[in-house]
Amino acid sequence: MAPMSEKTTGDSQPPEPLDPEAGESAEAPKAEPAASEPQVEPGDAPPPTEEAQEEDSPEAIFDRRFQIGLAVATLVAFLPALRGAFVWGDDVNIVRNGNLRDAAGLARIWTDPGSSHPYSPLTQSSFWLSFAASGLEPFGYHLFNVLLHITGALLFYRCLKRLQVRAAALAAGLFALHPLNAESVAWISQRQNVLSGALSLGACLLYLRYDEAAFGDPPAGENDPAEPVTEGSRRRLWLGALGLFILALAAKPAVAVVAPALLVVLWLIRGRRGARLFTPLAPFLGLGVVAGIAAAWLERSNGASGPDFDWTLGFRLAVAGRAFFFYLAKVLFPTNLTFLYPRWDIHPASASGILYPLAAAALLGGAIALRKRIGRGALAGLLCYGILLFPALGFYNFEFMRYAFVQNQLAYLATLPAVALLAAGGDLALQRLGGLRTVVAGAVLAVATGLTALEALPFKGYEELLTAGIERNPEAWLAAELLGDYYLEHERLPDAYGMYAVAILARPKDPGALTGMGVVMSRGGRFADGIKLLEEAKSLRPEHAETRFHLAGALDLAGRPAEATRELREALRLRPDWPAAQRHLAWILATSPDEKVRDGKAAVELATAACAKTTVAVARCQDTLAAAYAASGDFEKAQTTALNAADLAQKEPAAAARYAAHAKLFGSKQLLIWIPARQSPPGGPAPVAPIAPSGPASAAPVAPSGSASAAPPASVSAAPAAPPPDAGP
Repeated sequence: MAPMSEKTTGDSQPPEPLDPEAGESAEAPKAEPAASEPQVEPGDAPPPTEEAQEEDSPEAIFDRRFQIGLAVATLVAFLPALRGAFVWGDDVNIVRNGNLRDAAGLARIWTDPGSSHPYSPLTQSSFWLSFAASGLEPFGYHLFNVLLHITGALLFYRCLKRLQVRAAALAAGLFALHPLNAESVAWISQRQNVLSGALSLGACLLYLRYDEAAFGDPPAGENDPAEPVTEGSRRRLWLGALGLFILALAAKPAVAVVAPALLVVLWLIRGRRGARLFTPLAPFLGLGVVAGIAAAWLERSNGASGPDFDWTLGFRLAVAGRAFFFYLAKVLFPTNLTFLYPRWDIHPASASGILYPLAAAALLGGAIALRKRIGRGALAGLLCYGILLFPALGFYNFEFMRYAFVQNQLAYLATLPAVALLAAGGDLALQRLGGLRTVVAGAVLAVATGLTALEALPFKGYEELLTAGIERNPEAWLAAELLGDYYLEHERLPDAYGMYAVAILARPKDPGALTGMGVVMSRGGRFADGIKLLEEAKSLRPEHAETRFHLAGALDLAGRPAEATRELREALRLRPDWPAAQRHLAWILATSPDEKVRDGKAAVELATAACAKTTVAVARCQDTLAAAYAASGDFEKAQTTALNAADLAQKEPAAAARYAAHAKLFGSKQLLIWIPARQSPPGGPAPVAPIAPSGPASAAPVAPSGSASAAPPASVSAAPAAPPPDAGP
């Protein structure tokens, strides 16, 4: 829009200057009003300005109403998620994430790439802010996700309007309310998608405005505030776009593909060529390449390598071709969506292995051949879809590919061009309906709202999500394994046994399921069976610290502390400064009945280091430190620390009473010696029958050579069978 200017008329006369002799009381003669100017009587409202007229235009009114309606509809669609709890992955990213508790943790988020997987410091920082605002109340986290998604949808709408894309409102509505995107919004741990998506779309919008200011072609019908186009304003738009893009990369490095997608849009839709196209975008493309290479390297460093990923180029092309059409089909027909899909059995030389990549190439070739007939928009949309989906196509490794080649949340950004094509094509096909097209579009969005609400419903709880995954995909062995972990953590041993049995039946050599079953066996008193399973799991992944940690727990329960300490030391070698392993090793060194194992000084060092980083089991860690002080001979500190542990455990009366008893024991200068129950319940292993836990561990009193009361070992919880759910591109 041209800048507003002051209006004058050709026949209006300037007022006569004041009479210098008359002073300030002199009146200047009044000019006759111009014939073209409306007469405004006193008390009448002034005529509307050009900005006001634009704000009241039908298009502006529709824009406001549509955006408000879209925000409300999206909130309604995700109401089930707003009432949800923390689910898989949220325990790692939030509940047990020590980095969220203090300013030092915030610094670690940015300076330590190993502090999160994948490395997404801005996303983790947003969790830090959510924790500071609402602690461990899930509602605030869910609401933030939904608001970010709404923001992204509205920015998408503004981008489509600037590009003058057909049916922009329908496309934005489909993006906001599409069931395929429910996973990214309803799952707290997928904030990386909605945060990076909103930032990327904000960067695109600013860049489109910069492109218009620098090279012309302003879009018709846009209602931006009028402002002169200056070199400074162009520079601010470009820098703003670059800044938002950098933030998007910090939220999720895989959004590096947004830069080449924007290049395609500018080339095919705006018609930019040469320096106008490449020079301003060069920093975006360069940063994207660096971020992509770094993300791929970190994925491989975090386990996405080895025999499970030793695939040929033909195999990867077959996966990519099938995934390309899989996500496109889910956009068009969002049926049979699930949290965990079966892992495809890919044979590159088979008909499907050849046809899927060829069909994708043929589709793009057809769009190129018909671009003069159907326009370049279809080609631009297909190219952008392929580019934005590239990180999920299997050309570079990410950890989740061990379990499935596709996952709903991986297609979040790729749905943008897909729904734009769908909306434009549908609007074109229905143009003969005239005004009824609005009714049809509204009906489509209403159905999408209901379907999205149904997809968000399972995210109301951990157990509900995994159970729904198994119901929708009976082959979802990973869901069974994760559900076993959940039951084990909540001491539901029979239920955990059943889920691990299902997982092992599907994958007999899966180390995660073997580890979980080994822990169940050991906690149920069947130490020999449990240790055998854990040893097998260790042989399958010898460099896995968590497996050794759980093997140490089983050995400790079986009364083999020397072997347990060896496994814990190896776990700490593989994963240095791990508070849980430090605490458990300190406990054994402080309370072992074997004098050759006991080492009070080392126990104090380990327990002190663990307590400095522990944010969840604080009271239990303080109790371990108290036992370590006693083993080192400092009974005064031992008693004081045990009383502190009892104070910290006031919400757990049984634990508080136990820690108080320990303080009394240390006050009488006695050591705490823990002797686990070594006898398994009678009977051999039952392959199906539930396992009842054995009775409580026994204790032996020992003073400096003498007596103690019973104390449980540091608890052993099941390690996640799979990486955190955001460990993908």
